[in-house]
Amino acid sequence: MKERNSYIDLCRAIAVLDVLAGHTVFWVFFWETPNYLKSLTLLFEVPAFFFLSGWASSLKPPEMKRSLMSLTRFWMQWIYFILVMAICCVISTRVGYPLSGAEGPADLIQNFFFSVSFKGLPIVSISLWWVAAFFIVIPLATGLLILCKKSRHAGRYELILCFLSAAVFFIWSVLANDIGAGSVYKETLPTMGLPRLHILESSDFGVTIPFLAFFWLLGYNRNKIKIDRLWKLILGEAVAAGAYIVSVKLYGIGWDDIQTAKFPPTVPYFFSSLMLIFLMLYLEAYVKKPLPLLVHIGKNAPFYFFAQGVSSSLCTYIKGYIPGADVVQEAVEAGGISDVRYNPLIILLMFLINILLAILIAEALAFTYGLVKKLVHRLPVGIPWPIPVVIMVFVFVVVFYESVNAPGPFGEWDDYSFPVVSILEEHRISITDDTINGVKEWLFPGWDWVVDLSGFSGMYTADGAELPWYFPLYGIISMPVVLLCRYLAIPPMYAFVAVNIMVVAGALYIAGRFLKCDARRRTLLVLTLAVHPVIFYISNISAEALIYALVVSACTFWYNRWYRRAAVMISLAGMLNPTIMVAGIVMILEYLGQEGFYSDIAGSLKDGKKWIRLFSFGVCFLPSLLPMMYNYYHTGHINLTAATKDLVTGSETTLERMWAYLTDLNYGMLPYFSVLCIIAAILIVAALWKKSKSRYLEWMAVFILNLMLVSTVTHINSGMCAIARYNVWLSVVPIFAIILFGSDIIDEAAVKKTGAAAITVGVLMTGGIIHLYYPHFAMNVQYTEFSPIAGYVLENLPGLYNPIPSTFVARCMQVDGEVDYNTPVIYYGSDGYVRKILATKKDREMLLENYRSAKKSMEWFNDKSFENQVNALSDKPGYISVPARYRVTIRNGGDLLNGVIHDRVE
Repeated sequence: MKERNSYIDLCRAIAVLDVLAGHTVFWVFFWETPNYLKSLTLLFEVPAFFFLSGWASSLKPPEMKRSLMSLTRFWMQWIYFILVMAICCVISTRVGYPLSGAEGPADLIQNFFFSVSFKGLPIVSISLWWVAAFFIVIPLATGLLILCKKSRHAGRYELILCFLSAAVFFIWSVLANDIGAGSVYKETLPTMGLPRLHILESSDFGVTIPFLAFFWLLGYNRNKIKIDRLWKLILGEAVAAGAYIVSVKLYGIGWDDIQTAKFPPTVPYFFSSLMLIFLMLYLEAYVKKPLPLLVHIGKNAPFYFFAQGVSSSLCTYIKGYIPGADVVQEAVEAGGISDVRYNPLIILLMFLINILLAILIAEALAFTYGLVKKLVHRLPVGIPWPIPVVIMVFVFVVVFYESVNAPGPFGEWDDYSFPVVSILEEHRISITDDTINGVKEWLFPGWDWVVDLSGFSGMYTADGAELPWYFPLYGIISMPVVLLCRYLAIPPMYAFVAVNIMVVAGALYIAGRFLKCDARRRTLLVLTLAVHPVIFYISNISAEALIYALVVSACTFWYNRWYRRAAVMISLAGMLNPTIMVAGIVMILEYLGQEGFYSDIAGSLKDGKKWIRLFSFGVCFLPSLLPMMYNYYHTGHINLTAATKDLVTGSETTLERMWAYLTDLNYGMLPYFSVLCIIAAILIVAALWKKSKSRYLEWMAVFILNLMLVSTVTHINSGMCAIARYNVWLSVVPIFAIILFGSDIIDEAAVKKTGAAAITVGVLMTGGIIHLYYPHFAMNVQYTEFSPIAGYVLENLPGLYNPIPSTFVARCMQVDGEVDYNTPVIYYGSDGYVRKILATKKDREMLLENYRSAKKSMEWFNDKSFENQVNALSDKPGYISVPARYRVTIRNGGDLLNGVIHDRVE
């Protein structure tokens, strides 16, 4: 294993200085500097940096884990740089020197993913176009090198990969042959507008990756390239220079116009980049003791590459304060810019200023980043691998989707967000006209029309203020982030999304850090909790994500028998939805058993210490009573939902709604957790058969009782993001029970492995559905339409799906929630033909007489199954399913009956 090569660090430092020189002459003094001088600064640039990166990687055997960890460190440095620059830009606006930075949270997060948009520091975007490519080239090249390493001809294959990259680049570049597309600056510079170059958004992506991969692989194969004699150097330079001259002629550009050949990378830029690389290889043998300052810069090259864009941008402002520097403006006032002359001393002065600024900025970044890194390393993480990776990927995914999709006031946003304003400005929970005005003014400015549509419980306090449906715990938790966003002039609606991400990620950390079980089960549990439909509700200004996080934390502590912590968490969740307190009741019963109240009642009653412990445990449940007391004081009801007759009376039974929450293909648990549902049923049977003493049945009883309580509310089909909001947090308890207690019931090693494999497959299926539905709001699924899964089944196998009538009617008629309806209600497939009919016995004659059908339809009407379905109709609505092979329409007076033709089936 070779030590760090100081010569590589020296070359990196020279590359940084070259970039500083290039940006000084190219952007700060564009008109004043001749083309040949600008082109000279492009000889030792991005390709050289990739070459040096590949050279450094060759000092150790190729390893994907090390490569990915190195990229992760680089990305953390990038994120830190973007955050610091964003904060500095905000501060600059406060002190009277406005440098426009990120345009809101979404733009800031996109900057994390290399879409740089700091308009006040324009050269940052221009100078760091290669960063995104770095994250593609290195893992791709490393993976190919790992494959080569397994062969005894590894060295030969590594060279072949290098030449193949060059060949792909040459072929692609020659086929494209569109040099005009690369001349970005020719159109933008006359107006001094600086372009934003985003490699991943560019049509030139295909030519850039093999171009940079060649130089990285060339550096990796550096030991096979011997330029240790002067004649070799002269020959190499002559070939590169000759090829450059020939190629610029073929491409029709000037010999001193490398910048045009740079975007996209072309053959001339390829050969020009080789010239100083050959010189660098030759001089290695003659450099014995590099200057320590330059070596230091090379070791901190990422921060210097970041800093040079900032310093160069600042130099464009500083230039205006140097006498004699602003000759362009003088030339324009004189009638043109064709005769502009440059002053070498002024350019040299600005170059030195640029270097000084870059050093100051880079050293400040490196120093503070080191302090933050030390602080993080001292935190008590204590999570086994690969749980941190799972949590990081979760955060990465949700942050990405929330960055490219703006949040908005949807769902029950009003009940959860309005109390933020009423508490801050009126010091009350209930909603008044002043609250609504405050919401329009600063909480959701620009959304007045949506605010005017908001509605609440319809119950009022004595002074006439209206109560929201829910106690404002979610708003109170979100309040600090809302105030921070307000101070930073960030739209406050982003605060709620940020809170949702933080609480869910925090809950995953708690489960991964504190759960007292083996690493395998802990990892499987965190993975299942991360790849979960809760992702849909991250975008919502609602408490589903918070309840989910609180239930995850409560289950973690409950499993460990940390009863007081579990009681606090479940009690906080109970403030938002009291039905979850079923878990609290079972916790109390279990605690009494642990304390011996059942086995020795008399002794326990006399034990004062037990009573003190029981009292302290009971106090932890008090938060759940606060909303009940508040509601009772103002309305005489402990729960506003239960007191609303329209929400608890309906034609469907509680058991029917329970079954819908479990199995419905639109919002039920089955589509997302099909594997877990099967395993749960098997474990229930096995636990009852073996009379197992596992806590599994106890936890599943909590789930079933909680499911029964939420099913007493009739309002299912409204405002959901693909999965019912109750199911988001209801599913947590069985997930914990299956993964943590399943092995207690069935302890055969082979069954354990099979179960773990099945759950992993289930996680992949859940992830596939989340991807299909789209993580942000489940945007590919509207709650007034059948989901892609339900639509597919109705389209092809309609007899397999019989939802409760309210769901079928709401989605056939595309309405929000339950609605009064007349039968028959009909679902039409994408071809316009009937797939399913909701009808009663009063509709029999009409269904038989008023139809129009295409070929083969009479076969269905003559089918015994059709007759049986029609005869089975009763006063209660029932279904008739039409197989997809038949072409049936039902008409009344020439018009299609109730229903919508569904032409989007995925």
